[in-house]
Amino acid sequence: MLAGFLDVGRLRAVSTFIALLIAAATADASPAPTATGSSSLPISGRVLINRGGGSPLTKGAASGATLKYYGGPLIRNVQVFPMFYGEALYQKELTDWYKVVVNSSYMDILAEYSTPNYQLGRGSLIGTYKFTTNLKDKLDDVADVQPLLRSLVKTGVLNPNENTYYPIHLRPSTSVIQGGDTSCVTFCGYHGTIDISDISKTKYLYYGIIADQTGDCFGGCGASTNPLYNAESVAAHELMEAITDPGVALAATYSAPLGWYDKTNGEIGDICNAMQSSMVVNNVKYVIQKEWSNQQSACIALPGAPYSSKGPSPTPTASCHDVCIPGDPLSPSCGSVAACVIKADSFCGVVSWDAACIKLAVSNCGASCSKVTSPTFTICSQRSPSAKMCEFPHLDIHFVRNRIDVYVLCPSSNYNDHLRKSSPRLP
Repeated sequence: MLAGFLDVGRLRAVSTFIALLIAAATADASPAPTATGSSSLPISGRVLINRGGGSPLTKGAASGATLKYYGGPLIRNVQVFPMFYGEALYQKELTDWYKVVVNSSYMDILAEYSTPNYQLGRGSLIGTYKFTTNLKDKLDDVADVQPLLRSLVKTGVLNPNENTYYPIHLRPSTSVIQGGDTSCVTFCGYHGTIDISDISKTKYLYYGIIADQTGDCFGGCGASTNPLYNAESVAAHELMEAITDPGVALAATYSAPLGWYDKTNGEIGDICNAMQSSMVVNNVKYVIQKEWSNQQSACIALPGAPYSSKGPSPTPTASCHDVCIPGDPLSPSCGSVAACVIKADSFCGVVSWDAACIKLAVSNCGASCSKVTSPTFTICSQRSPSAKMCEFPHLDIHFVRNRIDVYVLCPSSNYNDHLRKSSPRLP
């Protein structure tokens, strides 16, 4: 539901949310929703902001979590149609992400949530859209977002069916209010439902909102120092919840149109909020979020690759990949080169297999890689010799595929003030 936001001891606007969760534990029904697309259930499709220590719901996977099916619709083979609000960042990268991810083994983890009426499988990218006119800096979900989507259905721009999902990525200058809360203050994103049966042969339109990750959301919606990766993680959270619980925003009680849901912990992504993993396809890294598996009682990114559900900071089970390609941490069992590198630098077996690991593999451990790039780190990365500078205003440089992003970060009572500048595309 809520894409989680990370804090350094100061999490805003969650006391009411937690109180609602406690109330939900003692009641099985909730009042009817007050507006189309706004559920009154304790958790209504958002990724919560979580600065520095796990989800407001859980720190790590929730012990004893169990998703229950309440009879609502599910998305069988998702047809994703990403939408970009104005100059939303990383449009090409995110379009590529959706195309790769919805037709990958990541989707196979949803097979256990199939029902007799809904067999869940892989999906496809069916198009993209960019909003270019009448843009606003502040949007309201009910007053702005839903009427805008309905108007696109009326004009034939959107042709929703029971498998379509429309995630909207916001530009840096635009925020959204949903259920009285504001993006990048309480949540990083959410997914919603609109009843369009009065204007379409399809009953529901399923959509998502993903806030920009370079401004006030930076550092609150994922542990990566790369805003693109955090955007991908939030997008994965909402994608998987939209598939397994697409009708949540119209659910007034614990019954249809609610899909797969845990009364205590929320939806499939909430239980594993901000637990990032990745896959490498054609030498490109794509970040995803772990999702809850009832069968394994764990958060998993691929079938058979769980997180341990014990403890506040679960460590991913390492999977093997080419030692010449950056990605998830490797295990010594992945081969003699991996074992050699990890013995010299444990970072490569715990946090990430990055450029420094690859360079070490070639120079010290006998690997033969066709191209080895010099390792680059952000000032605040765990590898940086200047990590102490994170306590003061500083520059933070991110090498994002073929673009360099530069941030000026200034600690303040408003978490961080961010001045973002981007270089032109590199050849």
